[in-house]
Parts: sequence; C-alpha cells; structure tokens
Amino acid sequence: MKIILLLAMLIMSGCSSLPVSKSVPKLKVEYVEGVSETTGEIKVGIVRNNTFLSAGIHYWPVYGRQAIAGILIGDYIEFYLSKKGRSFGVACHGGWSSSWKIRNYEINNETPNEIYFLISPSVTEGDQCVDMEKIDKEEFLGWKASSKRVNVGEVSMR
Repeated sequence: MKIILLLAMLIMSGCSSLPVSKSVPKLKVEYVEGVSETTGEIKVGIVRNNTFLSAGIHYWPVYGRQAIAGILIGDYIEFYLSKKGRSFGVACHGGWSSSWKIRNYEINNETPNEIYFLISPSVTEGDQCVDMEKIDKEEFLGWKASSKRVNVGEVSMR
C-alpha cells in the first residue's frame, strides 16, 4: 500500500512546466528594464524550497508581469529593483487549473530596502500554485548556502 501511495505522489508531483521557447504572453525570459544584478533601490532575494512536490515545475520570478528567470527546487535568485511603485512576484503554470498564475508583492514607500522570500508549492489555495513567504535575511542566507544560484535572464535546467 505504501508503494502505491508513493508512486501516486511521484506521478502527481513530477509534472513539468511549459518550455521557455513556447510563446506565453509576458512570461518570456528577456531583459526587463528596472532589474539589475548589481545595483538598485531594493534588493530582492527569492529561494525555492527543496520539497519534491511540483519538483519539475519552473517558478518564474517576475517584475511588472515579465519573467526575469526560471527556478527549480533548490534554486535562488538575487536581484535589485530600480524603483518603488511596481510589483514583483512569482508566476507558475498549474495549480488546480491548468493556467498561468502570478503571486504579486506590491512595492510601495514602506517596502524595506532588502526583502527576502521563500517560495513553495501552494497546496491549500486552488487559485494559486505558489506560496511566497516573507523571511528574514538570516533565514534566506541559510537557504542560500545549500542552494544553486540562478542569474537574471537564466532558466535553471537541472
């Protein structure tokens, strides 16, 4: 019985995301004005946890609804945003319905100069496929130490 349950979990969690070359509106990885790896007003760090749930699905950090990278489990990205007043977040394809979804974080005057997130699959919210948990710098550095860096403009291909 345990083996059947394990096989069912692996089948359900091993789905893969759409390839980057497929034309998905506003989710192509390309240069996005206002995003830099070296300078800017706000430093953002996003790390993906290491669970096997949805392990084959790329999550797409986005700025202004444009993908800036594609990350898999155990990956992280750090980047700077040039100004406040827009939103960034993480997009994914899936959830309880086969469609694109974006979890946004609004940037305003109260947004700190450094902000970090741990992302993981959303299993409780049917209208989302990703959870973005705000974490502190120390927790981010702990995850970062055991994760692989993905640069802006890259897609993880593990």
